[in-house]
Amino acid sequence: VMRTLTLILTALCLMMLGGCSEKKYFTVEGTVDGGRTMNLRFVYVGEDRLNNVITAARDGKFVFRGEAPRDGALVQVLDNDYRRLAVFYAKNGEKINLKVNADDPVASQATGTDILERWNEWTAANKAVLKGLDARARNKALAKYVDAHKDDLLSTLLVAAYYDSSVDPQGAVTLLESIKPE
Repeated sequence: VMRTLTLILTALCLMMLGGCSEKKYFTVEGTVDGGRTMNLRFVYVGEDRLNNVITAARDGKFVFRGEAPRDGALVQVLDNDYRRLAVFYAKNGEKINLKVNADDPVASQATGTDILERWNEWTAANKAVLKGLDARARNKALAKYVDAHKDDLLSTLLVAAYYDSSVDPQGAVTLLESIKPE
């Protein structure tokens, strides 16, 4: 009887420890071009608040750990003057590698998940539009992707990250409504 009770208690403890092993954080390991030492501001919506966390890049290297809501978070990386240097999507338990190009933010890349790889492909294919000042051309490129990928989370992320609703507010609403919920 004592042996059976010990086995049951051990099994319960292991199950409880296993339940605690779910990672509550995402990790970003990265570099800043040219080995720069600078502050990076990570801004994203957490479970119950807007997170605005400064992390130092020393000699071009940094590590950041954040906690995303259950469905993940769109994370913006800004410099001290609030210029966007990078943007990516992260979920708890993921390890993201981020290469920040402070002189050319469109060239910044996050890797480590399938969705980030597809994001990088879209960015590479639309680099000229993203670097340009023509917001309507950028919105058109986004609409083209969304129309072809209505059931893809990346569609929502790209619209949230790049769509300029100041030139076409109704277009943003229409585009987001056309995306199928997951």
